[in-house]
Amino acid sequence: MQSQEPFDYNERYGLRKKRSWVGVALITAIVGVGWITWAGLYHSNPEIRVQLISFTVDSDREVSVRYFVERDSAEAVSICTVIARDFYKDIVGQIDVEIPSG
Repeated sequence: MQSQEPFDYNERYGLRKKRSWVGVALITAIVGVGWITWAGLYHSNPEIRVQLISFTVDSDREVSVRYFVERDSAEAVSICTVIARDFYKDIVGQIDVEIPSG
């Protein structure tokens, strides 16, 4: 004889526990947004900025280069290394230019 109660799947298979993924997702989002904000603000203001203005090839063995260097500390002496590369990315020339303080 059958029972009068309707069939209950929860009784047969058990209840699944709810996973609390919302808390983990919230903590991950807060840490991620914080890290991205810090990284963006930290790396947007480097100590030294360099910009290539122009270069001209004067001859087969001579190239003129104009560049701009901006630094946070005016008291520090900076050394700028200028490297010349050929078509295959091999170094064909290198010079170290010392930029005095001021």
